[in-house]
Amino acid sequence: MVRAIGWELHYRDVSANSNKVYRVIVTHRLLITNYAKYGALGQFQFQALPSLAQVRDRAVRITTEKERKGYRASRPVTEFEIALDDYSEVCDGDQGVQRHVRQRILDNLLAAAPELTHD
Repeated sequence: MVRAIGWELHYRDVSANSNKVYRVIVTHRLLITNYAKYGALGQFQFQALPSLAQVRDRAVRITTEKERKGYRASRPVTEFEIALDDYSEVCDGDQGVQRHVRQRILDNLLAAAPELTHD
């Protein structure tokens, strides 16, 4: 198993009929982002970087950009695990990762991170 840290941001604008999420997952040297309409699997991007510090810096920068656009935290920063076989498939930054692998990684994050409520 590979340790990962992930969180979710949510954007909702009823007047524009917009309801979407942006998820960020950090591992040793891999940044995984997922953006989708709420409730959908959506698009994934896998970015391999030379160090954990660079992965974390990029994740913070992305999160800050999304918050400026009106996204709010919908799941807290949470540690979870990714199966080694799944991690091996994505660690080179390949965009052709099988759908079931992407779904498992996302399911692991969602199972570990409780959904936040906003008043």
